[in-house]
Amino acid sequence: MKKLVLIFFLIPLFSSATENLIITEVQIKGNDSYVKIYNPNNYDLDISGFKLRKKSSTGKEYSLRVFPKESFIEAKNYFVWANSRGDYCSQADTCSTGSLAKNNSVALFSFPNSMIDALAWGQGENPFVLGNSFPFNYQNLERKKDEEYQNTKDNSQDFLLEESFSLNSFQEEKFLIESNSTFPFSQGFSFSLFLAGISLFLKKTLKQENGWS
Repeated sequence: MKKLVLIFFLIPLFSSATENLIITEVQIKGNDSYVKIYNPNNYDLDISGFKLRKKSSTGKEYSLRVFPKESFIEAKNYFVWANSRGDYCSQADTCSTGSLAKNNSVALFSFPNSMIDALAWGQGENPFVLGNSFPFNYQNLERKKDEEYQNTKDNSQDFLLEESFSLNSFQEEKFLIESNSTFPFSQGFSFSLFLAGISLFLKKTLKQENGWS
């Protein structure tokens, strides 16, 4: 009887702990797709039997992976699923042939079937989502982080483009190139000749005034 009472006492604690798990990063790249899940607790969790599922752009639901026995996510650490055909499988905790594409969504379910976290991007139909979908379909989406990961339960607010800074830098570089290219070469060459002429004129004038040979 005491063992039974202890089990019923521990179930809510375990449930609360697993509800803290969050998806922190997704790569949307076919065979190089992966999903990172983070455990913010100060203790390890057994996530055997948990499910990672996706919905396509049309809202059709698929299984990415049912986590096998002995699947643990360590305290303050990550559990990674990756596509088995890609380069990341060797570094991941578990793999399968599933993949991610534009306008998809993913969700993590505890055993037996309670959704813990979800992320949707683009404009898919009836997605797994918290709040509003992240509006873009770029390759990498990453959860915002200061000292801790942001979790407002709104995908559009909690995630950013992992390569956003490099994208901004590219746009700035492109702007500079386009701005410079608007100055015609012929005008630049003529201006250079004009400056050279002024320089020769000044030198000649100084020689005459100072009696230089």
